Amino acid sequence: MAISCASCGKSCATLSGLATHCRAKRHPYCLKCNRSFVDGAALGKHHGDSHVNQPTKMNPVPAASTLSFTPEQLLELAAASAGVTSAPPPPKGKGQVNCEKCSRVFGTAAALRQHERDSPAHRQPDAETTMPAEAARSVLPRSQHPSPRLAETSTQAAGTALADITHRGNTYTTLPPSAQSALYPVLLQHCHPSSRLALSGYPLVPTATRTPTATPPPSPALSKRKALVLDCEMAGSAGLPDQVVALSAADFFTGETLIDALVEPTGRVTQWRTPITGITRASMAAAVASGTALRGTRAAVERLFALVDAETVLVGHSLWHDLKALGVAHGRVIDTGILTAEASGRFGEGDKVRRTVGLERLCRELAGLVIRAGGACHDGLEDVLATRELAIWCLTHPEELKEWAVKNWAVDAGAGWTKGGKKRGGRGRGSARGGSSRVAVEGRRDRCRSPWYDDKCERWEDVVDYDTWPKSPPDWSD
Repeated sequence: MAISCASCGKSCATLSGLATHCRAKRHPYCLKCNRSFVDGAALGKHHGDSHVNQPTKMNPVPAASTLSFTPEQLLELAAASAGVTSAPPPPKGKGQVNCEKCSRVFGTAAALRQHERDSPAHRQPDAETTMPAEAARSVLPRSQHPSPRLAETSTQAAGTALADITHRGNTYTTLPPSAQSALYPVLLQHCHPSSRLALSGYPLVPTATRTPTATPPPSPALSKRKALVLDCEMAGSAGLPDQVVALSAADFFTGETLIDALVEPTGRVTQWRTPITGITRASMAAAVASGTALRGTRAAVERLFALVDAETVLVGHSLWHDLKALGVAHGRVIDTGILTAEASGRFGEGDKVRRTVGLERLCRELAGLVIRAGGACHDGLEDVLATRELAIWCLTHPEELKEWAVKNWAVDAGAGWTKGGKKRGGRGRGSARGGSSRVAVEGRRDRCRSPWYDDKCERWEDVVDYDTWPKSPPDWSD
């Protein structure tokens, strides 16, 4: 019996075929129920009615937030990304009271008064808390955030407290459970289809040299994360693939740090890439001696698999590098490099995104977040939290993301690039030095620091001025 897609009417022979079709076409689809829906509003209502109040695999967080918009406004933004309006707030029960500004329900009048006194949302001007377009600007310039320390935020309900997510002088967004529930369907809708992942180099199938290990299937007996942000640091090994030397991961919804450890290399390292990774032979030896380092890539993968399964959404920036180095195959991915490129509308289903904008620039221009301040080396946990912040911004600001992407890729095309990322005529500096694509942005004197590159790759320009570019790569081994 054929199964029809509720969004477009296409008939599919099996449920798996329907799921594949909906993922490829970005049609609303509930993975828990194997059902398609007419639009995002229907999916959001179904998710709220059927799944929000059910036990989830995601660890709950205290009901407080540093967001400047309410959960209902986040739900409206989530629905707006699918071109629909949001569902109405839940009705209050007998003896309960509603907050008129954010529609939250409280059991007593005293709890409501405490909420009105302490909620960050109610300390904002009314124009900002009632206009979704303004309220969506939740990621404030970092100078407006509290001082960089582990602080406790006043809560919306008496007797609970929420710690700020801070690292390297930045404070990151926290999401209350209601906002997590609103964001989860949007996160699923933006997972890349397998065709896009394959074009981008993700290790989905065995190759002649390597067979990736698939993430484990879901099990009712095991509680895994719904979404996880991942980052690895790699070192070079002569004649061999890059080796993972650090692994960092955080829960996408809560920002909880789950892994932040060095990984003992299994082979001889010839390039530690210390100016980029901050890792030296000595620091690795100390971590191994103290027992804090994971014992090889296999141990790192086992640690990761204890947190995720095939249904977990993995979020990262140029994540294919990390998964390839780990030897892991996973089909549910959001890559912020691809996400921001696709927003330009210049890449069709069969077009390869040949280069992405660096994480540092994306965070600065979109989320108002400055990372690696002063030219500091990469920090795995900072990259994880920054990628999470960027992904939240992109998912809740679709129109602003589109405007930014269209403008930037238009400049890119004017510099001699065509749709799909192919260069018109001649060989750029990137192709002359190993075939990696890079955009030549007109008018930039600091060409060696072009933001149009994949910042997971080893780049000599990260540490060497273009005018003194070496004829051969420097030796970074200790």
